[in-house]
Amino acid sequence: MGLFSQSNQETRPKFGATIVAEGTEFVGELSLQGKLHVDGVLKGSVQSEGDITIGRSGRIEGDIVARRIVISGKLTGSVHCDCIEVVASGVVMGDVVSRELVVEKGAHFEGENRLPEDARETAVGPFLKTVSPVEPALGAAAEAADKAGGKSNPRVQPAQVQR
Repeated sequence: MGLFSQSNQETRPKFGATIVAEGTEFVGELSLQGKLHVDGVLKGSVQSEGDITIGRSGRIEGDIVARRIVISGKLTGSVHCDCIEVVASGVVMGDVVSRELVVEKGAHFEGENRLPEDARETAVGPFLKTVSPVEPALGAAAEAADKAGGKSNPRVQPAQVQR
């Protein structure tokens, strides 16, 4: 058996992190499957199946859909996620739809926070119906699910809620 046999290969997806470095300004729509870290400025809409982190010097202005968001910098806009955490240096100005909101002492949150309409929904699926889709294929899938009476994104499975 060789050193790199098939049985030793990793089977998980290999999505790297996308970084918007300090001194960089990105304007437009961003859709990604992996993580996003922002130390620069991002103006526009972001959709990530992974986590988004905004560093102390980072700033996002626009609509965000993600699994989890951690904010040390500034976020202005609407957010739909499973969990949002605003650390001591973080600022959030906008409306948030999330199952979990954490605001540390010293952080600033100005806006409205509400739970998703159906606690079983994931962050990505229902939000695509209320903002323009970042990725046309996902928008078409959301519309098809609406017509069929469903509320889920075919790329993201609903989380199980235990009561």
